[in-house]
Amino acid sequence: MSSNRVHAEVRHTRQQAWREVNEAIAAAADALSDRFSDADESWMFMCECGLPGCAEMIGATLGSYRRARLDGAFFVLPGHQDADDDVLDRSLQTDARQGRAS
Repeated sequence: MSSNRVHAEVRHTRQQAWREVNEAIAAAADALSDRFSDADESWMFMCECGLPGCAEMIGATLGSYRRARLDGAFFVLPGHQDADDDVLDRSLQTDARQGRAS
């Protein structure tokens, strides 16, 4: 297996792990938003770039996060996307991006 293929698989595994964390954050935010906060409040999400060592956080509204999910995009910080990724949105200092299949 080529090193590029291994890198892509490891990256994908990390992306999926952070996506699961972010989905749990979004679910908690949904529950809390109904009771205690306003819809425009920012929540902290994990960067889903999949880069080794990245544990950076992204402040965004739940709506911004959900819009990225509608397109199946990963939620990443600017500059954390892979060269082959298509950036879908550059709002709130985040990139919603769609990775290409490896």
